[in-house]
Amino acid sequence: FIRPREKKSAMRCPPCAAHVALLIVAIGASMCVAGENAAESGGSAPFVELLSPSQGEVLRDGLLRVAWRSSGVGLGGGEGGEGGMHLIVVINGLPAKITDSAEGELQIGELPSGFFRVQVLLGTYSEDDGISGVRASSMAECSMRAGGEPDADWDNERNLWDSGAGPEGFTPYVPAVGKGDPASEPIVIMVFHCNRPDLLRLQVAALNTFMRDKFELLVIDDAPSPELREQFIAAALEAGAEHVATPDYFDHSNPSEVVGKVVTWAVQDIALKRFGDRVLFLLEGDMLPVAPFSALEFLRGFDIAGTHQGRAHKDTGFLLRYLWVGLLFINLKDLPNKHLLQMTTAVVGDVGGDTASALHHFFEASPDVRVRRVLHTSHIHTERGNRYVLPENARKLYQDAFRMELYERAFLHFGSASNWKEGRNFEYFNSPEDFLPHKTLFLKTFVEGCMNGTFTVPNYDYVFEKDTWENPSGRPRRHPPPGGKKPEL
Repeated sequence: FIRPREKKSAMRCPPCAAHVALLIVAIGASMCVAGENAAESGGSAPFVELLSPSQGEVLRDGLLRVAWRSSGVGLGGGEGGEGGMHLIVVINGLPAKITDSAEGELQIGELPSGFFRVQVLLGTYSEDDGISGVRASSMAECSMRAGGEPDADWDNERNLWDSGAGPEGFTPYVPAVGKGDPASEPIVIMVFHCNRPDLLRLQVAALNTFMRDKFELLVIDDAPSPELREQFIAAALEAGAEHVATPDYFDHSNPSEVVGKVVTWAVQDIALKRFGDRVLFLLEGDMLPVAPFSALEFLRGFDIAGTHQGRAHKDTGFLLRYLWVGLLFINLKDLPNKHLLQMTTAVVGDVGGDTASALHHFFEASPDVRVRRVLHTSHIHTERGNRYVLPENARKLYQDAFRMELYERAFLHFGSASNWKEGRNFEYFNSPEDFLPHKTLFLKTFVEGCMNGTFTVPNYDYVFEKDTWENPSGRPRRHPPPGGKKPEL
């Protein structure tokens, strides 16, 4: 198990709500574990199931009950145990219980209202190395509500807002599957990776299958260890791509900030110096093509295209507007104010944003730049009523807790592949551990199935309209009109 550049103690991070909740547990919550140690692993594959809470469950009275069952691996270091394997309960990224009980229950009381991400994993654990060697895992997300919070109004508000529809329904898709201007080829694709060489290989195969434009590929490698870097070098060599290692002076203690610094460095120090008149396509390492797509056709008539990020000041109405860097297209030729292509975080007009919020200054200084909005589904989830965006024969393989996303009917976003959600204190940020092997299995099955024709992304209409420049977060919520367009499962 390869550690991040800086190993941090779980108690050194700022006391966010998740940590406060777990500190309450440590101080005075009631815990109980039931179950017998299953020493015999049998012949089956490692398996673990989270029995409680269920996905999307709303809990009351500050009590979280976590129940599990597992099989296929011997737990503990005794007879029948496999190398110190344990069952590990993780809540909001922090280990809450390490046990050798194959079936059991954990009760945590006195929790405040809020959101809880619960995982059970089969893996090894030590104080020095944390969680590693994950063989199986299961996850669910739930929320805690105080006794006085009303049910009906809260649920109605959540359902209306989380449906994803804007005040006028959905923005229509305009497919970009035609052929762009060959004179602009090859485009330059920069893919950004830090900890998952396996995803790089799959991403390259998908790019070669689905991209309609000729392209030159650069692998921007921000690996946290020499061993991982060697794997990325080998993967880039196999792909015929150029490998570019990031400088070693970046501080990796904050995901939003370090991603912004890496992308800014790649754009300013590499793209603008070497490819100043080309079309640049920036792509996160866990964003994979699943359908034919032309970046040149998508950018036809525009200078830049990306996912809107809109943050409004609740009192003044000031709008912070920028684009997400995970899927970003830029025609560098004749683009003004290129020095303002800064992807770092910023606070403007007393409104703060995450990665690339500093792009607000670029758009303020470049009012004539033509921007195309990249459309997406946000999380594919039953509560949003958008599972129908997946092919029918893939839905039975998909779990709501995966929270994957589709962009422009052509790219699947795995989400959180850098593991920043696994340790809110960033204990595991950029580590190569696969904490959700069943989610990775779905990703590989789906992407490979799209490449070989087993799956075909349907021409769905669902678009997530929240947080856009027209419908930003921070302002009073606006809901779809009565009788407006509703997605179907």
